[in-house]
Amino acid sequence: MERDISQSFEKYERNMEHERRFRVHELPEGFLDQYPSIHIEQGYIRTRGSENARIRIVDEMMYEFTIKTGQGMSRTEESAEASYPEMKSLWPLTEGRRVEKTRYFVPHESGGVIEVDVFKGDLTGIIIAEFEAESVRDLNAFSPPNWLAEELTESPEWSNQSLAVHGHPERSHAEVAQEIDLDTALYGLKTYISLAHRALERPVVVGVAGGSASGKTTAVADVLTNMLGDDAASLSL
Repeated sequence: MERDISQSFEKYERNMEHERRFRVHELPEGFLDQYPSIHIEQGYIRTRGSENARIRIVDEMMYEFTIKTGQGMSRTEESAEASYPEMKSLWPLTEGRRVEKTRYFVPHESGGVIEVDVFKGDLTGIIIAEFEAESVRDLNAFSPPNWLAEELTESPEWSNQSLAVHGHPERSHAEVAQEIDLDTALYGLKTYISLAHRALERPVVVGVAGGSASGKTTAVADVLTNMLGDDAASLSL
């Protein structure tokens, strides 16, 4: 038991993300063009308070599933590489909850790297810089260059999750109602469960609710159980 607890704590430590975030208002013309960059599209499958699950597309050829928990300087981040078919099955579930951006990697005098995100689409005009470190102590020692403006680390309305769901914090935004057919939702949910299991390295519990005696709960649960095969069990409460 002690070994299991120790291993769990070590995994928790490995998956901790420590970062500070800043807004960028103005940069010298062509400043970012000298640094390497990647194109990112990411959509949020699940958002609940400070927890979220997302699928990310990098340069239209790499796919990553991530579950994040917490807010502020330190959060847990658990990820798993996703295949193209897995990404395709999850992407419809993120409709109305997406961001697109170009990320530039700017070296810092500390030896670390400042990641600068230039947002696109409805979020055009927003530029956010992130600096990640091994510990909170290292973060507190970080000396921001003068082109970084106000700090956003403790401002959840400027998080990627909030920008995807609620839009620009300084503009009005109409949230889009999401309608997905049952087959697409079930296939996406199956993929979500499989990727969550890979990322978390522990069993995943899914609750299915429906109207009283409607039969919908049993139907959905049975379909999911059959889709997942021997790796799943269905319980009725």
